[in-house]
Amino acid sequence: MHEEFHKGINEIVDSLRVSADEKDLYAAHYTSVITPRLLLDGDGTNNRLRQYAADYMNDPEEGRFVFDIMIEAASKSKHPLGGVLVEYLSEIRKNRLLYSAINSATFLSCWTKTYIKEGEESGCDSLNHWRFYGQDGAGACIIVPIKQLRENFGDQLFAVQYGKSLRGGGSGAQNRPIIKIRKLLEKRFSNLRKTEANLIKDLDELIKSVMPLLFLFKSESYSSEQEVRTIMQTANYGSQSDVIFDDRDPRRAYVNGGDGLLSNGGIVLFGPKSDTAYAVELLGLISKTQRDIKVFMSEIKYR
Repeated sequence: MHEEFHKGINEIVDSLRVSADEKDLYAAHYTSVITPRLLLDGDGTNNRLRQYAADYMNDPEEGRFVFDIMIEAASKSKHPLGGVLVEYLSEIRKNRLLYSAINSATFLSCWTKTYIKEGEESGCDSLNHWRFYGQDGAGACIIVPIKQLRENFGDQLFAVQYGKSLRGGGSGAQNRPIIKIRKLLEKRFSNLRKTEANLIKDLDELIKSVMPLLFLFKSESYSSEQEVRTIMQTANYGSQSDVIFDDRDPRRAYVNGGDGLLSNGGIVLFGPKSDTAYAVELLGLISKTQRDIKVFMSEIKYR
């Protein structure tokens, strides 16, 4: 039964991997105003995006949305210790440091799918994204073709799913990832071992199987973000897991993505409140690299 559950979860993970290479499809990442310089300055060896630990995410529901589904499924399971299941999962869900609850580290980079036609690059940004992720409009937005992003991060690029509604019909309803997860969970919960000690062991194994999905499901209130994410999981926050800590105080854990992130076909858009000097500086760096990267200032009206 565990093998069947694990296989089902892996199939869902695979179904969420991004494979599209559409010509006008890009991925936009809102960040600090100096990030483009850090990518292209020097000999180009730093042209890779850092994936930071998921425990830093500013949404308190990050990583916990799937736990809501697990709790709902556990409460409706036929297991005689269903109350223990619900209590155990609820305790994990409310833990502020998710790592300490699931004993695994997750690293992310977050992007917004964006369709851009040539000549429309300076108007492809989002006011809300500048406010939430782009230094209140004074940051920068790195935009790369989705194909380039997929090549840069390999099979680590996934499409985020929004909402947990099980309602709605249609021939494709049963293929929704959230419905598949719910059915797998209900079946697995009912077949966990019946003593409390063994039940907790089985539940810990179940959570490990579900971990790849924890950061791929979010509330439908975020659906306008149309997000794709790179996700990498490590056993811990140690250097033996290729985890690096930056120079901030407190220092923050990250892992590096692949080389050559900002390359031919890339776009850098500076925020509506950023200084044009950053754009001029970057144009100078780009000329040294001989890459075909376009630079624009945002045209959004920002108060």
